[in-house]
Amino acid sequence: MPGGKFLTYMAQLNTLHPYTKYQFRVRCSAADHFWRWSDWSRIEKHTTLEAPSARGPDIWRERSPSGKSLKIFWKPLSLSEANGKIVSHEVSCYLLETPLEYKEVTKPSNSTEIKLGKNDCVITVVAKNHAGLSPPSRITSMELPSGNVKTDRAVAMGNGIYISWNSYPNMTCGYIVKWCHSFGSEPYSVDWHKFSSNTIDTVIKSTLFRPGVRYNFSLYGCKSSGYQLNITGYMKELPPKHAPNFTVEETSSDSVLVKWEDIPIEDCQGFLEGYQLSFEKGDKDVLKPRRSESGNPELKVKNITDLTKNSLKIRDLQGRTSYQLDLQAYTAGGLSPPNSLYGVTKEDSVGLLVAILIPVAVVVLLGVVASIFCYQKKEWIKETFYPEIPNPENSKALQFQKNICETSPLPTSISSDFPFLQGPEALSRLLEGRDYMGEIFN
Repeated sequence: MPGGKFLTYMAQLNTLHPYTKYQFRVRCSAADHFWRWSDWSRIEKHTTLEAPSARGPDIWRERSPSGKSLKIFWKPLSLSEANGKIVSHEVSCYLLETPLEYKEVTKPSNSTEIKLGKNDCVITVVAKNHAGLSPPSRITSMELPSGNVKTDRAVAMGNGIYISWNSYPNMTCGYIVKWCHSFGSEPYSVDWHKFSSNTIDTVIKSTLFRPGVRYNFSLYGCKSSGYQLNITGYMKELPPKHAPNFTVEETSSDSVLVKWEDIPIEDCQGFLEGYQLSFEKGDKDVLKPRRSESGNPELKVKNITDLTKNSLKIRDLQGRTSYQLDLQAYTAGGLSPPNSLYGVTKEDSVGLLVAILIPVAVVVLLGVVASIFCYQKKEWIKETFYPEIPNPENSKALQFQKNICETSPLPTSISSDFPFLQGPEALSRLLEGRDYMGEIFN
């Protein structure tokens, strides 16, 4: 800008942003030596005037469980979009161009509630500053059909939550991803993002996200008939806070039936992938520390991946034996602390009966075999152990020929040696001696 001494100059700067603070400085150069510049002047500060907001706020709505009221949420505009200091938001509800309700909500509130009854209407929200109103943001109160809505899992990224969806060419006005969590003592909070129609995935980040907390996402597509996809996810999955409570329902001589309860969603801290049930012999009075299966051959582990099951029958156990049972739940973040109890199998009555019957059967069988053997070898046994004693009556030594006394007298040598055989009484004496010997042998 050419100039001279003691002159006043004026410059107009265009395309400045409304309600923005600027700093101005001026310096000049010599006419003869244009490359020589003076020092900068002191800084002058100036803030441009406000202007109506460049766009309306992002809005969302949630119908109450009773369906009679609607809560409206909006996000504050950034400084570059607000073009001034937002003092309030005007919320209106129209039914067929007929206004049903109007509210002006002052800062810092970013939500309000409208009583609708069973009516559906179009809600508009405008931001207001000292220069005027923003363009209106509109949303309908009509809920999309919630039946047969598919639910997918999000992927934990550690610093955010990754979600994806299929591309739909007829979604011409984009998508809205809404999420919330309402577990435990946390206050119910809602947030959402808008995406263009060519977006098929995103990583949702928020300073409110915490590890181990489940967040429910809903994806809404903009088209005439509407589109909705529900997604649940975690910023980072952690091990469950605790194992499920479980009990021993039935026991037999070789099995134990175990049943457990479901873990509340807020205690899962991740997507539940299954349960691990380990068991080994153990004394009921002393809890043994849990060891790995490789370090303890007696430790057996059952992995249950069917989450619809809440019971398991452990088979092939020993009768009348105490077992230590440990149950754990696990997610992608790891295993929960174990929950332990003891179960004692019943005495094996069948085994006891078999143990009694087998010896009895063996004794009976041996008795039968011995009896058969003795029957077949009875003659040999009789001859060996019970030989037959000769009967003197059958002895030929005492058998005499008929009329021996009449026809043959005793030899002289015998009668002389045995005087008691001499005479007529000799035969009767011999017969009496025979009878006496017979009594002795009999």
